[in-house]
Amino acid sequence: MFLGTKLGAEAMRHGGSIVNVASIAAFVGLPESFSYSAAKGAVRALSRSAAVHYARQKRGVRVNVVAPGSTRTEAVQRQFERMAAERGDSAAADLVAEILRTVPLGRMAEPREIADAIVFLASDEASYITGAELLVDGGLTAT
Repeated sequence: MFLGTKLGAEAMRHGGSIVNVASIAAFVGLPESFSYSAAKGAVRALSRSAAVHYARQKRGVRVNVVAPGSTRTEAVQRQFERMAAERGDSAAADLVAEILRTVPLGRMAEPREIADAIVFLASDEASYITGAELLVDGGLTAT
């Protein structure tokens, strides 16, 4: 993440946008994966610092973060299956239903919805946005 941000900004001779991906795990405690939460918290800190650094250089490089919540991917499905097995449950679907009860929109994000947030922050429509963290979590962190 550090090298991607640094080298990406160096390659942007005429300005540009870097969008790093963290997770809501950087905002809320996840007892089953505290090292993951710590790593995603580092993405937040790195990105905010880089945003200020490049803004002060007046090079037109913006740095922002998208922090997804649970997203319907194969990796997330495997994670739910592993967590269910560790709890002694046979069905990950029960665990998913339990977790989704805490999400105000009541569902997981589709990968396209995360991509749309990234595309927005990378676009000219977000030209005055830097150092921001866009939570794409169905309202989970608002509760």
